[in-house]
Amino acid sequence: TGVIAAGRGGGVARTWGMLRSKTTLVAAAAAIALAWGACVWGFGVPAFVAFVAVALAALLVPIAVRVTGETDVTPSGPLGKLAQLVAGIVAPGAPAVGVAAAGISAGAATAAGELMTDLRLGRDLGAEPRTQAVRQAAGLLLGIACVVPVYLWGLVPDPAALGGADVPVPAAQVWRAVAALLAGGLAVLPAGAAEAFLVAVTAATVATWAGVRMPRIGRWIPSFVGVGLGCVLPPMTSMGFAVGGLAVAAVRSARWRRGLGAAAAGALAGEGVASVLFGFLGHLA
Repeated sequence: TGVIAAGRGGGVARTWGMLRSKTTLVAAAAAIALAWGACVWGFGVPAFVAFVAVALAALLVPIAVRVTGETDVTPSGPLGKLAQLVAGIVAPGAPAVGVAAAGISAGAATAAGELMTDLRLGRDLGAEPRTQAVRQAAGLLLGIACVVPVYLWGLVPDPAALGGADVPVPAAQVWRAVAALLAGGLAVLPAGAAEAFLVAVTAATVATWAGVRMPRIGRWIPSFVGVGLGCVLPPMTSMGFAVGGLAVAAVRSARWRRGLGAAAAGALAGEGVASVLFGFLGHLA
């Protein structure tokens, strides 16, 4: 938070005073204890591994905050995989334990980076760091009260549904694959996966280099981030991305392009709300 609110008008001094307050220190200690306890009793992680996860969070949070401040992008993926690697070394052969421990540290780092964006915007708009911190804490409690029941009773009443057609969770699929790889080594990979990995890396490297060195053809080279995302998303979702992209490309008017973006955002939000509603209705039925 000291990095977040530092800036014009004595922001460093005000924020440092806030950080040194007893309330902040007590809240931080309580949050650390709760995270450790949730890791141990909620996910069955050994006490020492949970301690390593919390300590790793203290190292990853400054990295996430700094990278977000310099690039405006929170490195959630790399930090998550780094946390998984450390958890896999501390708890070898236990992928579920590794994922739970890594989720504590990587989740804290990701949240810190995202909060930095929010608090920086609030500072630019003239909001005080203390006021923002209080409101963020209130939002956290409200979010827990809303998200946990929705997840358990509406979206995922049965954990076996995760990864299926109804709840594809593409990001979690990547975490699961990395956990399996750390637990079982290269032997757990499907036949041809290693060769496909080398082909994909080579193609992405060559395409990225060609796009930078030859701008005329660069606009026709697909984004390999999108290609990789299409490999973990259900086909119907990937087709929706493709249709939306082609629709935007076919529109020449900048005004209509902006309208399409707003319509797409509304459709995504509406789909999310409808999914939660249908999940609740299905569970009640």
